[in-house]
Amino acid sequence: MWSDIVTPLAVFAAGLIATIWLRRVAYNALDRWAKKTIWQGDEILLQATRAPSILWCLILSSALALTVSPVPQHWKNWANKGLWTLLVISLALS
Repeated sequence: MWSDIVTPLAVFAAGLIATIWLRRVAYNALDRWAKKTIWQGDEILLQATRAPSILWCLILSSALALTVSPVPQHWKNWANKGLWTLLVISLALS
């Protein structure tokens, strides 16, 4: 009973920590790279994706947690469709 709740929460937390860490490493590397170039578009692109990338980390962590959860497959399908919709909306708005 408790493992049905704890396992998805642990996967979500671990996934969120890992994706936020990877995001930080990636943006630090991209910031260093952008400072070396003369093109201003790379800095604009980094600024435009910095905030939505946090949502992408949450979406990915939620999808991982949903994968290991004991929720019925029918509900997982609907939840996955919702997560994909959020991802597409965040891409369109960034």
